[in-house]
Amino acid sequence: MRAMGTELVALATEDEFKDRFPSCEVGAMPPFGNLYDVPIYMYEGFDETGDIAFRAGNHHEVIKMKLSDYMELAHPMTLNEGFAKIGMKKPSWLLKKKAG
Repeated sequence: MRAMGTELVALATEDEFKDRFPSCEVGAMPPFGNLYDVPIYMYEGFDETGDIAFRAGNHHEVIKMKLSDYMELAHPMTLNEGFAKIGMKKPSWLLKKKAG
């Protein structure tokens, strides 16, 4: 995956995982993989004092909540450069310092 500077991970297509979210519209899956037995990964540099907004399983409702509340509910695994190849230059988004 070029954005992460690695070939060790790849994004799945919606067709590959839509059946894992049977109660959701395709393209509107909420970031609660823990409810659907799907692991959740999140970049560790997000500002935990900020908010997150996401689709509520459909294309006409949006949920907004504090990121700290989301993390408490979803328990995502946070990553910084966990999938990068040794010696490979970090992508620009990984160069941002963790908020705090």
